Amino acid sequence: MTRLPPWVFLCSFAAYSAFAKSSDFDQFPKLYVNMKFAAELAKACPEEHAIEYQRWRERNRIEDLETVVAALLAKNKELQANTSKVDKATEQKARAAGAGSCALLKQLITSTEYQPAVVHKDMVDKLLSATTLTSAAKEKTEKVQKQSPPLDSDVIKKDLAQIELVMFDYGVSHSMGMVSHQTHPVLLFENGEACKDMGALVFPGGLTAHKAEHPSRWTQWRKSWGDYELLRGENWKKLHFNQKYPPIEKGFRLNNTFHHLGSFSTGDSMTSLIKNYQFFSDGRFVSGAQAYASAETANSSTAFTHVSPDQKGRYEIEGYLLTLHYENGETQYKAIVLDMDDPSPIWLNGAGFVE
Repeated sequence: MTRLPPWVFLCSFAAYSAFAKSSDFDQFPKLYVNMKFAAELAKACPEEHAIEYQRWRERNRIEDLETVVAALLAKNKELQANTSKVDKATEQKARAAGAGSCALLKQLITSTEYQPAVVHKDMVDKLLSATTLTSAAKEKTEKVQKQSPPLDSDVIKKDLAQIELVMFDYGVSHSMGMVSHQTHPVLLFENGEACKDMGALVFPGGLTAHKAEHPSRWTQWRKSWGDYELLRGENWKKLHFNQKYPPIEKGFRLNNTFHHLGSFSTGDSMTSLIKNYQFFSDGRFVSGAQAYASAETANSSTAFTHVSPDQKGRYEIEGYLLTLHYENGETQYKAIVLDMDDPSPIWLNGAGFVE
């Protein structure tokens, strides 16, 4: 198993950076590894998830952080040597992901635990305050913030009010040359439109923005002789399942631990992604994630494990919206579907989670 080298270079930063004395700086190794690992995964899949990766970089000011780190590296040869070892280790981890690199990249950059500007806010602020950004850099940051506004709860609630029903369908998905059959929720709106992506409810800019960016995920629906049908191409076809999922009552509580597992294999490599949510009846929750990958070649084998730290907070459920209030101050929204009489599995943004 590939292991990262000891983080002896922390003392190198402390030698000439006053802010390094802060306990917040203890998390810098994790920040640096996350930045480098995401960059290596992005190299392995330059087309798939490119937009999401760029948005992640902009949202977390990765380019500015890279500029600061480069400036620090230029001042210290010992630090250069140690970060070079880390770079090689992250390259090996990315190679071990093999064909699952793209799926792993999406999993990481969309997870709460992989948002350094939020998870390590104090440290990031200190790092960026250690150098003076150019006027161009400041203008770019302001422009990004305007182009990528945070999710607006009022927009989400307005979009939720347009839903008439949520039902399920059975579809075929294609990823990394593989074909899989999946059950997924379908949003049926009052105006006759249907969306096959539950995540549209929590998309930046709302349903209108989602439809403009992902038109293939939208279609029309109708009710014919008691059956619910979707327009597929030029033909109307029945949904595969008849059960209707009504909005969840406000104040509904869960008392379960749920897992979402995604596995990808191409013969010589395998990647497994696990996301966990533990919900308590008193309104608390704990979330976490793990990633496992292995790759086999004629002469060697490589494997790695990546475990994100647990995040805690409180949750609320109303209608088809799960609101997560993290202890670090972040608020995250998830579209949720479940059967209140038998709340397992649950679907979050269209992904199935089981006990």
